[in-house]
Amino acid sequence: MYRLMIVDDEPLALAMLQNILPWEELDFHICAACSSRQEAYQSLITLHPDVVITDIRMMDGSGMDLISAVRAEGNLTEFIILSAYRNFDVARQAIDQQVFKYLLKPVNTNELRTCILAVRARLAEKYSESSGIYNYDMDFPDLSLQHDLCLYLSDASPFPYCHTLLIDERRTNAENIGRIRLSPLMIRQLGASLLISSPSSALPEELSKAGLSRLHSDFHSLHQMLDESLCSLEGNFMYSDHELVGDLQYYIGRHYAEDISLTSLCQTFYMSNSYICNIFKKYTQTTITDFILHVRISHAKKLLKNNDTTLVSELTGFHNYSYFCRTFKKLTGITPLSYKRMAESNSEIKNIPVK
Repeated sequence: MYRLMIVDDEPLALAMLQNILPWEELDFHICAACSSRQEAYQSLITLHPDVVITDIRMMDGSGMDLISAVRAEGNLTEFIILSAYRNFDVARQAIDQQVFKYLLKPVNTNELRTCILAVRARLAEKYSESSGIYNYDMDFPDLSLQHDLCLYLSDASPFPYCHTLLIDERRTNAENIGRIRLSPLMIRQLGASLLISSPSSALPEELSKAGLSRLHSDFHSLHQMLDESLCSLEGNFMYSDHELVGDLQYYIGRHYAEDISLTSLCQTFYMSNSYICNIFKKYTQTTITDFILHVRISHAKKLLKNNDTTLVSELTGFHNYSYFCRTFKKLTGITPLSYKRMAESNSEIKNIPVK
């Protein structure tokens, strides 16, 4: 089942698109129906749809703005554009952004069906296992229903120390570093990943980085491991080997946008203030408060390119904008607005760390 997102700021048009075709019969599940560019962008980065059908003109921006924003981040979602206007410039931009199809409103049901069948074929080819890389869909984590995947995971874990690692580059074959087994895995919602199986808990330096899950004895909890990897990557941190500290890091990575504090963590984990503070500092060399700020600012850096600074403040758990700005500058050396301008102008910002 492929994930479909629909974007149109006209309520009637949005409702019509949700019912114009028997989507489930065509192997598509509507994961989101958005009425603005901003809502669509947020849904894109959290839901990772396979296909987006979007209107061109919206009150808070255009469909092309949306496509350009996600393409700049390396997102390869397939886009189908709907427009009430024949516009050569927009059509040319659509070609430049590798848009799958440009359709005119009012949309013809047969034409849309033909388009959907064609994009389904494109997706099937994209996710084909003929490349030798196994593909995993986090929406359907019941491994008991995927016998071949279970066999693959079993083969990938010859040693008792296992991790998943989200990586930038797609690998085509399993390989070994010393005795460590590395097996590639493609996750439709996340991209490329490695299954790491090692005879010891110590990993080479090139594998010990943000994006690495916590330690597991096998890959039976693959969905959980990938979620841990995503929290680590987006929060820019490494998990501690200490179980409680790792639990705290994962919880913060999942709930950073909420009103979390040392007090709330003590209540959630049924631990005293002094015990949590001491053990967290002992195994991470940082305080819980500083760690929460680090994770929030790491997420803020990713969001600033395509969002207003005040919105990013709210999205990352800073309900006081002035405090957000002070914290951002303290941890990065520049203001959120300066960072946003650099990101928008494609200036070099990779070397600006979160301290």
